[in-house]
Amino acid sequence: MLAFFASVVEAYSSEFDVLTVHFDDDGEHYLQLQAIPERDTDADSARVYVEVDDQGIAGADCFSLAELRRGSFRLIFAHEPALVAIGEVVVSFELKCEPFEELRAALTQILAGTSQYRFLEETPD
Repeated sequence: MLAFFASVVEAYSSEFDVLTVHFDDDGEHYLQLQAIPERDTDADSARVYVEVDDQGIAGADCFSLAELRRGSFRLIFAHEPALVAIGEVVVSFELKCEPFEELRAALTQILAGTSQYRFLEETPD
């Protein structure tokens, strides 16, 4: 398992209109998810590209669970040997309300059409 605190949390579209969410500890670790553009025109295309720390540790549609909470994002890996070796990644972060809602919207869009994504709202005690 890999766990880190992301000092950088970004949601953006690249110059090629690829929607990306990027978590980075500003040093050693990062997690990046991208919507695969062909998924909108090719029914057989993968839906989500995932990369952890290096382009060589990556895969498409390679997770069994994606879980967003108010202060963390968790991804459990499947299918891709380099990612299965990690098992899962848990990224914690601190975001104000508006940036968190932007992150939530971007993840919802990137993970659209996958049954493995869920947002867990915490209720106050």
